[in-house]
Amino acid sequence: MSKFTVSFIARKGNNVIRPSVTVECENEREAIWLAETKAKNMYPLYRNYDWGPEKIVKK
Repeated sequence: MSKFTVSFIARKGNNVIRPSVTVECENEREAIWLAETKAKNMYPLYRNYDWGPEKIVKK
């Protein structure tokens, strides 16, 4: 298993946040899904924003 740090951009109208989340999983595709779920749980007020991965770094 590898560690990935995934940076997201979450937008709604003029509001933008850019959280980063570190997860441990098998591949990049799984890392994006897991990190997005984790980020939405960490930032519940921004759950209804449009989320997209901005950068993925394997550690």
